[in-house]
Amino acid sequence: TYQCNSRCVMCNIWKMDYSNQAKVDEFATFLQDPLFKKVEDVGINGGEPSLVVNLPKYAAEILKLPSLKTLNIISHGFSPKLLLPTLKDIYAQCKAKGIPFHVSISLDGTEEIHNTVRGSKVYDKTFATILEIQNNKGEYCDSMNVGCTVMQQNVDDLAAFESLVNKHNIDIK
Repeated sequence: TYQCNSRCVMCNIWKMDYSNQAKVDEFATFLQDPLFKKVEDVGINGGEPSLVVNLPKYAAEILKLPSLKTLNIISHGFSPKLLLPTLKDIYAQCKAKGIPFHVSISLDGTEEIHNTVRGSKVYDKTFATILEIQNNKGEYCDSMNVGCTVMQQNVDDLAAFESLVNKHNIDIK
């Protein structure tokens, strides 16, 4: 999706028009193309996937792919009221199909740096979401990590950032 409520310095996806996003039935038809019969790994990302209405229904269509082996989602993590129930729903679907589900939450530095990169004061919500998933992994996913985009705004903070995630035993990518 191009839909996003973040204003990240490294991305302008939030400026893109998402008004003609495929409906679930259109998406299902699209996935029936023979091109997708051998797809093994799918990532749901954007923008911010948790803003997509009926995201679990889109995931259900992805889970119908005959060769699928893994599903993952990347989120900014600062909309937990939308994200967490969505993750629970998608994870239940994945478990029912025997498909591993991985969650990655974007975190681009310690508090001040992350807020600067994301364009708003969202660090506290993002970190709380990370800890919620980390501490209750069996409710949300099989595995999780944080993803960090290295850029000019955070490169000097990487040692402090690594120390922070290591302190909480959080995997980083």
